Amino acid sequence: MFEKLIEEYHFPVDRAAIFYIFDRDVNSNTDPLFIRELIRSLSSSRENNGFSRQGLLLLSYPCVESFVASNFIENSFQLSFETGKELSKYLEDKKINQSKITEETVIRAVTEMELALKQLGVSQYDLDHFSDTNLFIFNHQEEQYILNQKYRLLSLICIILLDLGLIDIVNSKDDIY
Repeated sequence: MFEKLIEEYHFPVDRAAIFYIFDRDVNSNTDPLFIRELIRSLSSSRENNGFSRQGLLLLSYPCVESFVASNFIENSFQLSFETGKELSKYLEDKKINQSKITEETVIRAVTEMELALKQLGVSQYDLDHFSDTNLFIFNHQEEQYILNQKYRLLSLICIILLDLGLIDIVNSKDDIY
């Protein structure tokens, strides 16, 4: 894809913010050592940090539907699922879907992500070098899976909005705009 963007469209990939959205559940992306290496390598949306291409790997536990859930469910991090299929069924039963996402619900999703990070003990993180935080979250979620055969619901998709400056956390009371 990069070659096509560069060669055919002359798109300046080296100046673009690139994000890799990655689902993590027990039935997909099953090699934790490989995932840890990707987390270390893909640590910045704009800089390559020694890797062949820049990009920031953002995981969702257990799947991208966790972003949808965080738009509508208070304390969504308290929920646990083994697979994305289980979460999809849960959302379907609750009649929650992405077509209902609004600016207000996205702000809730960012708030939910911030609350989840605080519950994990993450009070600060560097968007330009996110790998340490990302790896900490990954290791915690893997430990949760070993203990409970489930992942705590967490989507890091909102990191994109923060990294691009589309949403800011404006003070210590977690007001988000």
